Formats: sequence, C-alpha cells, structure tokens
Amino acid sequence: SVAPVYRALLDLLLLEAAESADPARVQAHLGQARSVMENFKAAELRDFFRDDCVDAQRARTRQLETVSRRATIIYPILLSERTALLVSAADGSLELVSVPVGREAVETEARALRAQLERQATRRYLAHAQRLYDWLIRPLEPKLDASGTDTLVFVPDGALLMIPMASLHDGERFLVEKFALATTPGFDLVDPAPVDREAPQALLAGISKSVGGEAPLPNVVEELRVVDALLGAEVMLNEAFLRADLREALEDRNFSIIHIATHAQFSADPNDTFLLAWDGRLGLDELSEDVGLFRFRDEPLELLTLSACETARGDDRAGLGLSGMAVKAGARSVLGSLWSVNDPAATALVEAFYTRLMAGDSRAQALRAAQLGLLADFRYRHPAYWAPFLLIGTWL
Repeated sequence: SVAPVYRALLDLLLLEAAESADPARVQAHLGQARSVMENFKAAELRDFFRDDCVDAQRARTRQLETVSRRATIIYPILLSERTALLVSAADGSLELVSVPVGREAVETEARALRAQLERQATRRYLAHAQRLYDWLIRPLEPKLDASGTDTLVFVPDGALLMIPMASLHDGERFLVEKFALATTPGFDLVDPAPVDREAPQALLAGISKSVGGEAPLPNVVEELRVVDALLGAEVMLNEAFLRADLREALEDRNFSIIHIATHAQFSADPNDTFLLAWDGRLGLDELSEDVGLFRFRDEPLELLTLSACETARGDDRAGLGLSGMAVKAGARSVLGSLWSVNDPAATALVEAFYTRLMAGDSRAQALRAAQLGLLADFRYRHPAYWAPFLLIGTWL
C-alpha cells in the first residue's frame, strides 16, 4: 500500500531532473531520488520482516566514493511507463538514463527468464536474458566503459529481485564475463568493509541425509570437507546440527564466516521461510536472532553462506527474504542461491569462491572467478548451474 507513494515521488523527482537544464539542480534532484529509493528499500524490508528495527545497522553506512573507486551502483526503478536507471558512480556523481519500457514488461521478462534459467536442457533463457540486457545494461555501456568500473552493484526493484543479473547476455557474453556482480537491498543498508583474512573463525553446518521429508543432499559432505580444508572450522553435520547447539556455538564464539549447507526456502511469507536443521525447521526469526548476535559486536559477521537454499519461483517478494538476511542477521554479506543446485557443481563453485577469497580477491571478484570456472566447464556451462549464486550486501 505504501509502494505507490514512493514510486509517485520517485517519478516526480526523476522528471524534474530530466527537465532541468541546471547541472547542480539535476544532481540535487537525483540525490533526492536516490534517498527516496533507499528509504523505499528500507521500508520494504521492515514490512517483509515485520520489524521496525531491521535497518538499525544503517548507522554504519558510508558514501560510495569513500568505499570503492571501481564499483558502480545501479538502481533500476520500475515505473508504469518507463524504467529509470539511476547510476551512482564511484566519484559520487549521479546519472539518469530512461528506457521506454514500463514496469509490467520488465517484470514479465524477468519472470520468464527465471523460469527458463532453471531448465538445464534448454537455451530458451537467451531471448529473455538478451532483452533484459538491452533494457538494463546496454544503455549504460558507454559510461561503464569510460569509468573503468570492474564491479556492478544492483539495488533491484520488483521482480528483478528474483533473477541473477550475472545471466544477462549481450548476444556474445554473459554479464558476469564482463564484471563482478553484487546485489544489495540498498547501499545505505550495508556495512562496506573487506574480509579480514587473518585466521578466520568459521562455523560449518549442514544436512546430507534425508530429514523432515526432504531429499538427501549427498554432496553436502564433500562441500563441508572442502570448506573445512580451506578455512579450518567447527563442523556440525547431520545429527550434530541441532538448533540449540547452533545457538550455543554462536553465543560462545565470534565467528567471521558461517557456512550452512541444507535445505532452505525463502518465501513471500516470513513464516514459510526456513532452514532445515536435524531437529526441525530453523525459522527466519530464530536464525536472524542467532546470527544477529553479531550485529551488536565490534566486528560483525563477515560472510553468511546459505548453500542449497531456494526462493519460490513466481514469488517476487520471496527475494526480500534472501536479500534481507544480510541486514536482518547483521552480516556484512550473504552468499545464497535463488534455486538449489544439488550437484558437484555447487561444491566446485564453493571451493573456488573460498580459495579466491582467502587469496585476496574481493567477495564479488571471488564469486565471479568461481562462476567463470563453471562456465568454462562444458558440463556446467548452462546458467542453471552457476547463475543462481548471488552475493548480497558488501562486495569488497
């Protein structure tokens, strides 16, 4: 009910900016529009989580130009008659590009792309991936090329929450082949800082056996073994992964990385959003309370990885649960998947991601390298294997 008010105000501010001949006034209007968009994203999360304090972490925020000189933030704002691409460059400038394609058309394409991406036996996703690229990326190419950008950070709107931007295609290459990518529920909602790689404290938890009526996830054993070998970690597998024990471990130790590999579902209803522990479902509120202990410590959780999770297809608001976990749990970033990849591909991606992260790559560059590794393997070149993995929150 509140969204139309935000969109109407955004429409007015963007029209004012487009019609003004004074560069200073243009920047002022665009700055206002960016602030309104950030407030809109914070309101969405408060509404989804039913928590008026979910965005309390905003006190930590900093301006982009003090954080990263090679990242560009893109706000695709879906309006009834057009799509406004508000671009926040690393030098602090704002630019507006309007595309004459309305919200309904963009969201129809986004939903169609999501449906086709999960089908490993077809390339029908390409038409949708190219159309969305033409609308959301191609108009920005000259600016991106000139700026030396190496990382794109999206603040997605509407159904764009449910698609991996990495899968957009220019006719020759996927977007991930050009840039490292990250998603955030709002730039003002993240705590930008690089990973502290000195002796990371890691907790690994997972379920490989059938429990709660869910199918077994046999690759989880290998996935946790690989991550443990790279990080050295406390491991809670199968019968050892109990909700009370997880809470006790999080209360007792200041982990910097938490990796959970189990069935997980994100839905438009927070009550239907959960991770599966050995002794039952770990609800969103319970998980965010446990992991959220870190938001009150001097050093927040660097990375929360949710492997084998999935968001409900055709459910636009389900993406808020996954994208909001970084904010709700007080983590600097979340690595999650839009759909479950129960396959050696997921283990290979996770291994490559942590290897590159510990070697010094940024979170976004580490994920890009891992995805390109799968893309180069003929067995896993279809985006169904590598595209669902999203980096949410801090990309440094």
